[in-house]
Amino acid sequence: MSLTLLKLLNSTDIAAETIDHKFMVSGQSFLPNGAHFGLIGAASCKKGHIYVPEDWKETIMNAKTKCPKFCVIDVKNSDFLFTGALEEAIINRRKDTEETSFSWMEIRWQRVVRGCPFILQFKETLNEGIPFHKINLEKQARGRKLHILSHVIQDVLYRAIEGSVWPKRIYMHYHLLYIQPIHHAYFENLPVEANTRLQATSTRVEEDDNIVSRMTKTGAEIQRAYAEKNKNDEDYKRHRAAIDKRYREKRKSTETIQERNIRKSKAAIRKQKSQRQIE
Repeated sequence: MSLTLLKLLNSTDIAAETIDHKFMVSGQSFLPNGAHFGLIGAASCKKGHIYVPEDWKETIMNAKTKCPKFCVIDVKNSDFLFTGALEEAIINRRKDTEETSFSWMEIRWQRVVRGCPFILQFKETLNEGIPFHKINLEKQARGRKLHILSHVIQDVLYRAIEGSVWPKRIYMHYHLLYIQPIHHAYFENLPVEANTRLQATSTRVEEDDNIVSRMTKTGAEIQRAYAEKNKNDEDYKRHRAAIDKRYREKRKSTETIQERNIRKSKAAIRKQKSQRQIE
């Protein structure tokens, strides 16, 4: 992450002069995006069912009722770059420019400044009054030196969409019954890792294919099964409503009997008092 920031700031892609990267302490820090997560969580509860990534995208975009609303950016494979070339272009030091040892895991604040392509500023606290230390990541080698990290060419990290393992594919096909048929194409078209099938025996692969063929029903069959499930749910709701109604009526009748008993007991007490007065 730090090398990526060094390369980005010392290029022509952005016009910023400084980038600060802070590492908050778990349980002792508050970030404003915590409230944003609360809004998204509440919106997802109101939406009900979320089946595919597009449902999450729609939920996040409509989570805020007031402007400005959340902006969702679709990330592609080309946006993820392999950092191995950047790591080979620098030297990972354990001491700062003042020859003081430090631990990378203890860093809480990193700062990158334009014009210093190999200098990484850091401190082990979030206190603004503490000065920054500096790390020089430039290689001290003879010959032609690399003057800026933006000249390093990075390869794409993921050339294709990572496939799911074969047992997970079978598991997803098994649960298609509980997903609306309109979303079945998304799960059926997900890629599967070839290695997971090659490692299995031919008999096991044939068994898995038979399982998938039995689970993968036609659209009409899935539609009928889904309608039957909804019907069963409605029957259960009606049955539960009838039980609740009988319970309320029984409780009402029980409360009426109790009130009658209380009234009779009060009448008996008044009668006893009147008899005592007569005597």
